[in-house]
Amino acid sequence: VGVLVAHLIMKRYKEKTNQLGGHGSREGEIVLGDSWGTMVRMMIICLVIGALGGLLGVGGGSIMAPTLMELGASAVVVAPISSSLVLFSSSQAAVQYYLGGKLLPTYAIWLGAVNLLANYIGLYAVKRVVKKLGFTSFITFSLAILLVAAALFTVSFLVKNLLEHGFTPFPDYCSSK
Repeated sequence: VGVLVAHLIMKRYKEKTNQLGGHGSREGEIVLGDSWGTMVRMMIICLVIGALGGLLGVGGGSIMAPTLMELGASAVVVAPISSSLVLFSSSQAAVQYYLGGKLLPTYAIWLGAVNLLANYIGLYAVKRVVKKLGFTSFITFSLAILLVAAALFTVSFLVKNLLEHGFTPFPDYCSSK
């Protein structure tokens, strides 16, 4: 499947390059389809990010966003990709909880509705700020603040849990009682 997708991306890139007179990408876009080497590199990066996300228990967007920024993508390109990955991984987690009987449907519906409303408000606010300021670099800054805040909260909850319960490598539901 990966080879087929790579072939399609390279074909579209070549068509786009011919249409735009030799320039197949715009500023802030990551050029994927220029060679097989680039495609294989991106597949390996995505494989590593997926494995890290699965091992660490974080959504792929949390790891993919900084990686894409490092590869030269603009914040306007990275933000929706990151959001899509977070939606995908969160949906997978919700299905796993539901199948395990640990999901409260009423709670999930309320939380989803509030989240949807907050997303629309945030999208509206970002569009207004971009229009008013005329540049998008504050999106990069806000992503950085959110990642730092998430890291600080994670560490603080870890320390709190260690102080209250000590070091417990696995929760009780993993024991063979």
